[in-house]
Amino acid sequence: GDREVGRSLLSSASTIGSDEERRHVLSAVLTSGGIDREIPVEALRLAAAIGSDEEKAAVLIQAAPRFVDTDMARRAFFDAAGSIGSDDQRHKVLSAVLKRTGISDATLAAVATSAKAMGSDEEKAGVLVEMATGSLQSPVARTAFFEAANTIGSDDERKRVLRLVARRTGSSAETAIEVAKSAKAMGSDVDKAAVLAELAGSSFQDERLGEAFFAAVDSIGSDDERGKVLSAVLNRRGVSKEVVIRVIESAARVPSDEIKTRVLAQAIGASLVDPQVRTAFQKALESIQSDGEYRRLMSAMSKSGAEAH
Repeated sequence: GDREVGRSLLSSASTIGSDEERRHVLSAVLTSGGIDREIPVEALRLAAAIGSDEEKAAVLIQAAPRFVDTDMARRAFFDAAGSIGSDDQRHKVLSAVLKRTGISDATLAAVATSAKAMGSDEEKAGVLVEMATGSLQSPVARTAFFEAANTIGSDDERKRVLRLVARRTGSSAETAIEVAKSAKAMGSDVDKAAVLAELAGSSFQDERLGEAFFAAVDSIGSDDERGKVLSAVLNRRGVSKEVVIRVIESAARVPSDEIKTRVLAQAIGASLVDPQVRTAFQKALESIQSDGEYRRLMSAMSKSGAEAH
C-alpha cells in the first residue's frame, strides 16, 4: 500500500547522492496522500541532510502547508530549516509556514526562534514583519517574537519591525510593553523616538506600560527627540491626569530649557486645575535655569488662567 511505497521511496532517497534527485523523491513522498505520521517526519529528517540550501528549501516549502502541526513533525521541520545556511532561502521557508491558515502558537514561536538565528538583520526583520501582521496575543509566540526582535542589531531594521507592531497593538498592553523595552535598547535616538511616537497614542492604563514607556523616553539622549515624543503623548485626546504628571516629570529631566519649556507650555492646557498636576508642574518650573524661558512659561500660564501656586 501507500505506506510500503513511502518506505521504499525513503530508503532510496537516503542513498541518492544528487541533491536535486533527493529533492524530487522527498517531494513525492511529502505530497502523496494517505501516508502515516512517521513517514513525513523521516522525510523531513532526510531533507536536513541535503547539501544545497536551495534544494532543501524547496522540499520544506512543499511540506510547510501540511507538516508543521504535530510535535514530532514540527521538530523535524524546524531542525531542517535551521540547517539552511542561506538567510534568503530560510526566509522563503519561514514565509511559506506563515502563509498557512490556522497556524498554531507553537509553530509561530518556532518560526520566530528560527528567524532569531539568522545572521542578516534585513532577512530576520523581513520574517518578523510578516509575523507581525498576525496575532501576537499568545505568550509563547510573543516571547519568541521579541527575543528575535531584540537580536536585530540594525536600528533601522528594528524600527521597521517595532513600528509595525506598535501600530497593531491596539488591545494588548503586553505587546506594547515589549515594544517599549526593545526600543529602549536602540542606539539611534531618531529611530527610538520614531518607535515611541507610535506608542504615544496608547491609553497607558496598565501601570507597567507607563513604566516601560517613560523609561524608554528618558533613555533618549537627544533633547529634541525626547521633546517630540512627550509632545505626541500630550496631543492625545483624553490623556489622563496620571499620564500628564508623567510627561511633566519626564520634561523636568530634559537638560535643554527650551525643549523643557515647549513641553511644559503644552501641558498647561492639559489640567493644571488638578492639585497633583499643579504640584508636578511647580517642581518642573524650578528646574528651569533660563530666566527668559521661565518668564515665557509664566506668561503662558497667566494667559491660560492657570496659576502655579
